[in-house]
Amino acid sequence: MSTPETPDPRVHPILNLEDLTYQPSGSGGAFEAQIADIGWKIGAVKLGYNVTVVPPGKAAFPFHSHTVNEEMFVILSGSGELRLGDCAYPLRAGDVVACPPGGPETAHQIRNTGQEELRYLAVGTTQYPEITEYPDSGKFGVVHRVPGAPGEPSHRVFRHIGRPENAVDYWDGEGGKARPAVNPNDPDQITDRYQVEALERVAARWKAEGRPLRPRLTLPPDPSETG
Repeated sequence: MSTPETPDPRVHPILNLEDLTYQPSGSGGAFEAQIADIGWKIGAVKLGYNVTVVPPGKAAFPFHSHTVNEEMFVILSGSGELRLGDCAYPLRAGDVVACPPGGPETAHQIRNTGQEELRYLAVGTTQYPEITEYPDSGKFGVVHRVPGAPGEPSHRVFRHIGRPENAVDYWDGEGGKARPAVNPNDPDQITDRYQVEALERVAARWKAEGRPLRPRLTLPPDPSETG
């Protein structure tokens, strides 16, 4: 019997690159690709694998960073460019790329700058929940995935994409009076202790960027502390 930590013996652990099945991906415009999933088909549990094929002048995905998962890319054929943080690097067949988790400094994107298809193997950890940030558009994405049985694609996926300024209050829709929606990137909107963590995160980022910090707001007393 298999467990989440052991492969299912009924799943063949080998899949040849010549036998992959590709699915179209992208939104048109700058983003277009053909992607063949591999990992779950050969019983992978803690890593996801796919082969991505990108036509000239396109990218498979927007510029993004992962806060939890790490990725590695192996360029199989073609040429392109890796955008990583504030830097850009040329890519050619045989290159191996590391994209560790982190903030905007680890944001990455592979674009085909050549005249032929760019083909690469993508390998990444599959830890959830995961938060992805998109610096170019100011979006973030949250995803949580409960794995399916070995040999089957994952199921029960929770996914949300939004922007901080569109957040709703914790009590919204729960009855009673909700507080106004808060933008966690604006310290002036931090009004109670439930938002302290967001304030401290913003302050740390501003300090690292050399920006002047605004005075911290006085928080209301906690009833459990005042008796």
